[in-house]
Amino acid sequence: MTAAAEETIGFARKKDQDWFDENDETISRLIEGKLRTRLVLENHAAAENKRKPQQASAESQRGIREAQNIG
Repeated sequence: MTAAAEETIGFARKKDQDWFDENDETISRLIEGKLRTRLVLENHAAAENKRKPQQASAESQRGIREAQNIG
């Protein structure tokens, strides 16, 4: 039965994510910035440092979405 389904329908394939490979450097830089701001918060838990990781997270998500939409 599995063989018949494979012959008729085939297996689902992953969609290409070329945008990810093309923007690897940008994505890595965004994630690294997010990590740095989180480490600052952990080392210096002040009120102004609490907003920075949230801002870095939002910025990295925005950058990754832009890279995905362009690619």
